[in-house]
Amino acid sequence: ALQHVYATHGDQWIGKDNLKVLHNIWFRILRHQGFNVSSGIFKNHIDDKGKFKEHLSGDVKGEKELDDALEFTKTHLGNIAKDPTQNASLRTEIEHALNQPLRKRLPRLEALHYIPKYQQEASHDETLLHLAKLDYNILQSMHKREISEICKWWKNLDFSNKLPHVRDRLVEIYFWIL
Repeated sequence: ALQHVYATHGDQWIGKDNLKVLHNIWFRILRHQGFNVSSGIFKNHIDDKGKFKEHLSGDVKGEKELDDALEFTKTHLGNIAKDPTQNASLRTEIEHALNQPLRKRLPRLEALHYIPKYQQEASHDETLLHLAKLDYNILQSMHKREISEICKWWKNLDFSNKLPHVRDRLVEIYFWIL
């Protein structure tokens, strides 16, 4: 579907002022999925001095405009995180996001971070929460089984004797493959 949108519209959706929020969303979605989308949509949000207007924030990186947007966002989110009048949960989430952006994290490890938070929300759905926990546990079990099979394979090949310079770092390598 994204390929169709990109092939059909390309950068044609840039520049219509009444759709600025939608442009930012499309920009992020398409860039995140590897499409080469121009950062030109952010030019509408820059003031006469070349700085981002106060109402804009974003989680993007790249060209100068995007670097400025990232710096603007980090500064303002950092101020919110330091403000003791703000909700403690919100401040914790901001600090977590500023420490390492979502796009640089492993999604399954993030699930482990968010499941307890979601469970504490008054509006949580018990069925969805149960499904998330089951999914996480089943996946963890699958990873354990795969690592076990890889280790057996490695030992059967006897690489530690045949190639003594090779280091046994199977779990680390498996983790990075993920």
